[in-house]
Amino acid sequence: MIKLTPNKTNGLAKDSWSDCFQVRSISKDRFIKKIGMLNEFEMNEIRLGLSKILSIDI
Repeated sequence: MIKLTPNKTNGLAKDSWSDCFQVRSISKDRFIKKIGMLNEFEMNEIRLGLSKILSIDI
């Protein structure tokens, strides 16, 4: 699990977690509005977590 701390860029209201063990696909149509973006460090941490769970090289 990757901890995501609220900041101006990501728009989170409280500490959150990206659970790399609970991967599933969802339709883009289910997204109503964009609240923010993850920075490069947060995205790289999630990529690393997913690569370990899925046994793939990044």
